[in-house]
Amino acid sequence: MQFRQYLQPRNDALSPWLINYLHSEIDAGDNAVTFQITARPTLFIQFILEGAHHVRDLAQDELREVPAVALFTPYGYRCQEMLITGKLRTLAARLQPSAAHLLFGFEMPSQINGFVVPPQSERVIAELCAAVDQDAMVKIANEWLLTFSLTAKPKDKVAIAADKIRASNGALEIAPLAKEAGCSDRHFQRIFTRQVGIPPKAYARLCRLDHAIYMHEQFPTLGWSEIAYGCGYADQSHLARDFRALQNETPTQFSRYQWLGEDGRAHSTMSELFKQES
Repeated sequence: MQFRQYLQPRNDALSPWLINYLHSEIDAGDNAVTFQITARPTLFIQFILEGAHHVRDLAQDELREVPAVALFTPYGYRCQEMLITGKLRTLAARLQPSAAHLLFGFEMPSQINGFVVPPQSERVIAELCAAVDQDAMVKIANEWLLTFSLTAKPKDKVAIAADKIRASNGALEIAPLAKEAGCSDRHFQRIFTRQVGIPPKAYARLCRLDHAIYMHEQFPTLGWSEIAYGCGYADQSHLARDFRALQNETPTQFSRYQWLGEDGRAHSTMSELFKQES
């Protein structure tokens, strides 16, 4: 059983940083369910309200328990999977690409492909777990984020360009964005990478692949060729190359893994959880 509901922040002061909230509940029963963590551009804070879960490092085959509050950074390639047993209830705050750097001061290139614990999180998780309803949860999370927004670095034109790339699903050309930001291509790339964690072209590539995976999950009757053209790829081969480079698999292999893994366990992906726009 899975329950997901998007909640709007309803706070203009947070609009530069926060997209929306997602209240999610997954009941995996007695058997562990594995969710593939795809290569993705998504930046979000997860608050665990009930239950627990782990992530497995695919290269090292090591399990790590995810803390009660964790800021998940972009995944430049498929490197981890998520394991859930029993009931898991979470609130996720979907953030704009530069929010972790400008709000919390994280140097992003060293933080991608995983999660970190944001500062001053002990108090907010206790209050969220005690909240009586969703409105109360949103109010608590808003107030917590607002404390950081008061001392946040100003959002510059490079950060705004990152927002545009995310919103366009990677469809925008990078050079005009650099020019619009008043930067040389090299300077734009340096600032963008410091704020987001990966260079702008790589980020746009992740956004495009993430959107293709989302389209496949939401519209399973569409062929990969249709998805490729709809997501801005030159052709299906172009999409397949990105799949192999970022997911280490072909689109067909991804489709099979999505429903049943080689180990016989039920598998799925988490990308659809974070794609709905505000």
